[in-house]
Amino acid sequence: MRVRITGMAPLSRGDARKLRRSVERMAARLLPGADAELGVALLDEDAVRRLNAEFRGLDEPTDVLAVPMMSARKAGSGTSRKGEPLGDIAICVPVAA
Repeated sequence: MRVRITGMAPLSRGDARKLRRSVERMAARLLPGADAELGVALLDEDAVRRLNAEFRGLDEPTDVLAVPMMSARKAGSGTSRKGEPLGDIAICVPVAA
């Protein structure tokens, strides 16, 4: 499982590495053998408010949004294409902190 960390929230290289490794370990336990990519975006309240309005119809920030692009069943089944996107997780750093 490959994890891509993006976003506007400042993270040191060390913290970004720790976050990526933690997410990779969690994904490996939940979806053993999955060869997919997971995106993690660290965002501010305005960005998450816009995403929440778009995907859930709620014009307010929230702590975490998850947007699947593939089912967990498919990801763990070995039938997905190599590196296929599993989905994205948006974390609103000020709200989740």
